[in-house]
Amino acid sequence: MHVDAEDMKDNLHTAKLFKQVPNIRFAWIDGADHTSILTHPDEVSSLILNFLSK
Repeated sequence: MHVDAEDMKDNLHTAKLFKQVPNIRFAWIDGADHTSILTHPDEVSSLILNFLSK
């Protein structure tokens, strides 16, 4: 996977902004990018179901 340095900088900035939201949860999927719902659907689905069950 190719990650553009500018894209990564923007994503890190966005993550910092999201972390200001109370009770937010983050998940990291190895090898996934911003299209993880397409490239890693099973992992994303599992994370969503886990979130909803709590």
